[in-house]
Amino acid sequence: MASGTTFAAQSTPPGISGIAVLRLSGPASRSVLAGALGLENPRPRLATLATYRSLAGDALDDVLVTYFQGPHSYTGDDLAELSCHGNPLVVETILKDLFQRGCRPAEAGEFTRRAFANGKLDLCQAEAVAELIHARGGAALRLARRRLAGELGKRLESLEMALRDVLTSLEAQLEFSEDGENFLPPVENLRDAGDALARLAMAERHRPAVDGSLRLVLLGAPNAGKSSIFNALLGRDRAIVSPIAGTTRDFLEGEISLGPWRAILVDTAGLAGGGGDLERLAMERSRDQAAGADLLLWVLDASRPDAPGPPEELYRRQGVIIWNKLDLPLRAADGGVPVNWPALRLSAAAADGGALAREFLSGALRHWGLLPEDEELTGTLRQGELLREAAGAVAAALDLWEERTLELAAAELHRALRAIGRVTGRDVDGTVLDHLFSRFCIGK
Repeated sequence: MASGTTFAAQSTPPGISGIAVLRLSGPASRSVLAGALGLENPRPRLATLATYRSLAGDALDDVLVTYFQGPHSYTGDDLAELSCHGNPLVVETILKDLFQRGCRPAEAGEFTRRAFANGKLDLCQAEAVAELIHARGGAALRLARRRLAGELGKRLESLEMALRDVLTSLEAQLEFSEDGENFLPPVENLRDAGDALARLAMAERHRPAVDGSLRLVLLGAPNAGKSSIFNALLGRDRAIVSPIAGTTRDFLEGEISLGPWRAILVDTAGLAGGGGDLERLAMERSRDQAAGADLLLWVLDASRPDAPGPPEELYRRQGVIIWNKLDLPLRAADGGVPVNWPALRLSAAAADGGALAREFLSGALRHWGLLPEDEELTGTLRQGELLREAAGAVAAALDLWEERTLELAAAELHRALRAIGRVTGRDVDGTVLDHLFSRFCIGK
């Protein structure tokens, strides 16, 4: 990636649309606008209607152009955005002309990478751009916006300053200890920073909730009503429902909304003893789905006196009990279920069955700590790993401090600061940046 060149790309998704947005950024942006649009002195941040003409002088399209003069732009360099008609042929023709005028095709994430290189964003904010684009659900959007606004970077900057203050005092103590002076700050300063880092690192465990990959798996005996609950939660008939036991032979997946959160719901074949090869294969797949579940949803037929609860080996897992078929005469007892699993009674066939189940599951996810708290700033997997490394280094430094092994404590604080620097981008190499920005879409 050459920083002194001008690059261009389509920023809106490819395909037919009402409009398409093209971006170009770099030192030649202004001269391109003059040559292609006749705008010799474009006013920054003012949208202007103009005709885009090729090098041969042919009118290609009427476009709305907005010029941003660096450093007051997204990338920090001169940048222009062209809104043209969303015909792929129009887009292709204009892009070809831009390349003939000296622009080159943008690399994946290059606009945001230039913003990072020019100090417009820290690396936490740059990663939040991709998170915002791909967020699934209102809660994920809010978290991405908070990180894009710099909240995570600011917290880490404050913690970094606190650790540097401790490290400076610690190294002064090592350097001048023979003078009899005590330069060491209160140990609570280091402990508080370590606790704050540990809380940030622990927030990464809620990553599945943020990216919509929480897996909720329906389990139970054949004909307990799992497929009916599956359909009710999805709000449509996705699974075949029949009074004949064993209708479901394989697992089905669907995405559901639980307030601002998204999750994957899995319907499985009923678990029962005996059966032929097909039934055994179906139950094996159900057990595989249960093994990978974040939350087990054990469904019981409330009209059966012998409704089987979950096997005891599942009692240690996170789960809920759903008593179904309340529209039928009730005969089931409450025994044989984990006492710490939240329970719901409903009729999946009722008009409000899906709404009741969704509200219940939202509460159950909070009960089991599967959703982040409002003040948490859940980051990426990369950020979580580095923050755990930083928190571990501070914890080690604390132990060494108490043992008065100050040289090694200082080394651990240096390790913590390097890990934080890799989160914010202050101490990160080009290979990591190449990997991160390669996952961005072209034009962002």
